[in-house]
Amino acid sequence: MSRMPSSRIIFLDNLRYSMIVLVVLFHTMLGYVSGFRWYVSDPNSIMLTGLFVSLLDVFMMPVLFFIAGYFALHSIIHKNAPNFASGKLKRLGIPLLITAAVFNPVVSFVGQSTISGTINLKNYPSFWLKNIESIADPGVGVLDVQQTVTDGTFILQHLWFLAVLLTVFLIFALAVYIYTTVLKQKITISDSVQGKWTVRVTLGTFLAVSFGSFLLVNLSLPEIALFSDTPYWKITPLYVFQPTRMAVYICYFILGLYACRHRWFELGSNFPGALFWIIPLALSLLIMLGSMGAYYEQHIRSIKLIYWYSLAHTATCFSLTGLLLSLARSRWNNRGKAGAFFSANSYNIYLTHLAIVVSFLYAFSHIPQVPSLVKMTAVFFLSLMVSALLSRFVIGTKRFEF
Repeated sequence: MSRMPSSRIIFLDNLRYSMIVLVVLFHTMLGYVSGFRWYVSDPNSIMLTGLFVSLLDVFMMPVLFFIAGYFALHSIIHKNAPNFASGKLKRLGIPLLITAAVFNPVVSFVGQSTISGTINLKNYPSFWLKNIESIADPGVGVLDVQQTVTDGTFILQHLWFLAVLLTVFLIFALAVYIYTTVLKQKITISDSVQGKWTVRVTLGTFLAVSFGSFLLVNLSLPEIALFSDTPYWKITPLYVFQPTRMAVYICYFILGLYACRHRWFELGSNFPGALFWIIPLALSLLIMLGSMGAYYEQHIRSIKLIYWYSLAHTATCFSLTGLLLSLARSRWNNRGKAGAFFSANSYNIYLTHLAIVVSFLYAFSHIPQVPSLVKMTAVFFLSLMVSALLSRFVIGTKRFEF
């Protein structure tokens, strides 16, 4: 019988909570991007925030899906498929519904108040009721986010991640159930680490598959803005997703499963070091920036541009993910008090942060004498700390977790 890998790898926990921190930064920076209409957009934008937001959007969620896949394999072997599925329904489904009812209407209320120019808290109870009632509204197709803000209708907002991740977990659990119970097969962890070239061939194959899937969607959906994650599509108001990213997320989840099964991060493994990723990352970033510059110069979405950008996007995501995994594994496989605190509270921070970010954005947008960079920094740190303290002292760290 093969030896099971450690159920928790500290550097992966560290990397996961750092991605959550970046998500908070991402949503904060959106309020200062020139020409972008966010729930609250500060009158004075900040140069280069759009570029940083575009870069963060490339890799944050794929890293989270990879880590989710890595931990999922160990978990399902330990618990079996039915227990794994019921656990994910409890830990993801219940907090998704609670957060959607408690925090999401706050974001829409502040966004609508920004449009009207005033905020009247006395109107919130009636707004909340209308917002929640709109969940029952039918409609499948492209989601007009700005129209939902204007109309005050329900929108899943950042919780799309939990809905999609829960779906992936349940499909994975069903596949494992069929494999182990119906087909009478056994899921095992490899007895030894993979060879150097096997790992590299696997990584190359993965890059090709993720590129192909991203390219196919971008070619199939010409109305999609090439350099953004819009539009979202909805099946119901409680289930929205990004068609350009779904296949990529699934690829990274599967790669996480594969990495766990073949012990990529065990002692003596052949996962590439940091130097392996730097040159591909630099080249892909140059191509991505060049293709973005070509698009914004002419605003022509040519087939050639789609090919180049799809390659650059997937290669940048792939290289950054590999570099972060390599650096975290070699230099961050330990945990201090701050790391332990943010790791324990990262899930709740993700759940609650958007309402807090948008509220602080609204408050600071009415202080024009303060420089925008100072306001953005304050909004980020205040939102992060309030979300963390709310998790620690109100929600509790043991109630919900990834």
